[in-house]
Amino acid sequence: MSETKRGDPGTQAFDAHDYWQARHRKYGADFRGVGNVSLACEANEKQIHQKALLLAHLLGRLGVARGARVLDAGCGRGYLTMLMAQVGFDCVGCDVSQDAIENAYGRDRVAYVQSPLATLDLDESFAAVLCIDVLYHVVDDDEWQRSLAALHAHTQPGGHLCIVENLTSEPSHSPHCRWRTIVDYESFCRQAGSRIVGVETYTPLEIAREKSVIVIQT
Repeated sequence: MSETKRGDPGTQAFDAHDYWQARHRKYGADFRGVGNVSLACEANEKQIHQKALLLAHLLGRLGVARGARVLDAGCGRGYLTMLMAQVGFDCVGCDVSQDAIENAYGRDRVAYVQSPLATLDLDESFAAVLCIDVLYHVVDDDEWQRSLAALHAHTQPGGHLCIVENLTSEPSHSPHCRWRTIVDYESFCRQAGSRIVGVETYTPLEIAREKSVIVIQT
């Protein structure tokens, strides 16, 4: 999956597939491969546990029962996917990185698929689709639209698409990140015939900046 780096026309294109393959190969089982590289491995692991607890409670409140089919889109090595499976959800994880998928956690309890989000085609839909700290790494607007549309298409009618986003007015200064706004998501929902039914904020451990879980009902 290739995406265009935003900036001057002469800047080199940012290739997300190469970027994430390189990160997974560099860090391996170190949680900085999918987390915040400025934090230690243990701090990143704690953040994943925090997100798993948050999401398990959220899905419960949304009426997504244990045993329901849940897709973790952009799962990396699948540690969060495995945690969600351990609390009772029937999980599938997908990621653009073949290296991550080949070395994913909990393969005896989780099915894994290698695919870019924009071309995801699993021939099934899910009670809940999770896209956690992933979509803001899709820096190209067209690629972002197609990725979000693919996730929406894999969510059952009446199901829930849960996205962790940085809803901030500050632009990202990283070539592999672009924050979107709630207006961007509202615009997508109007076109898709769905609606945002909740936006919950939380502060990741050891990071003094809020993130938001956007809940879209299809």
